[in-house]
Amino acid sequence: MTQYPIVEIFESIQGEGYNIGVPATFIRFAGCNLQCPWCDTKWDKAKAILTEDEIVAKINFDLPLIVITGGEPFLQDIKTLVKAIRKVDDDIIIAFETNGTQSTADIYSFGNIWIACSPKPQTNWSINPLCFFDELKYVIDDKITLDKIKTTCDFVWLQPQGFDMQNSWKKCYQFVKENPQLRVGVQLHKIMEVR
Repeated sequence: MTQYPIVEIFESIQGEGYNIGVPATFIRFAGCNLQCPWCDTKWDKAKAILTEDEIVAKINFDLPLIVITGGEPFLQDIKTLVKAIRKVDDDIIIAFETNGTQSTADIYSFGNIWIACSPKPQTNWSINPLCFFDELKYVIDDKITLDKIKTTCDFVWLQPQGFDMQNSWKKCYQFVKENPQLRVGVQLHKIMEVR
């Protein structure tokens, strides 16, 4: 059995990106290799150490989506957990949220996988060449410039950072006017006042 540092497991809706509005079970790992100043997740302290079977027992398989996030989930032995989930349900969508610094190369072999990559300023918004993904999400703060935003997939979201919303929204609007492939995202869960 593998042991995983877990911050929380809870049910909500996916509030961002391609799967926005879809009800999901969220699995939030502790631990990240980056420390973003505007991170809204207390990722550094695990509240529990759970095995893959203990995590699977907490998943609501009646919901169509599992979101595995963090911290950085690909710092963990994630394949062991995905195998345990697939023993219960071959079809459920397993969505990952990653900062793009780790390889995701082997995870797609498990089928019905979705990966949202959110490059960060600490890495100059670069992405590991072995990090494959389905969508990109960029937090728009006062440092990011349009040339840092890659448009290498069909879904590229701009997410205004929460500490200076007014200016972040303006910057998002300017960027989408300059590049119509980009889309402005919202955090629907915060608007709905759910987790």
